[in-house]
Amino acid sequence: MTRRKLDRPRWSLRYVATYSPKDNPNRLVVRLQRFLLGHGWFVLAERKEIHGTFYGDDGALSSKQRLGQVRKELRASDLFRSIRFFRIRLTT
Repeated sequence: MTRRKLDRPRWSLRYVATYSPKDNPNRLVVRLQRFLLGHGWFVLAERKEIHGTFYGDDGALSSKQRLGQVRKELRASDLFRSIRFFRIRLTT
């Protein structure tokens, strides 16, 4: 399997969020989309986890700062039982 090269580099922020059994993961993902960033995710229902990635628009410093702001807002919220972030990195 070959990895597809992006047209342009962009910043990305990966996360793993756990949710309680009473929560609907589809509704949680809809609430995450309010950040107006590119967002990809998949749900592991048996582990009660959402694995996802937020993407900035481009490789500009403002995109990296916006991802940092999203990380800060999600840490402060009570949307998930727990959330773990990986470092913000430039994806090429």
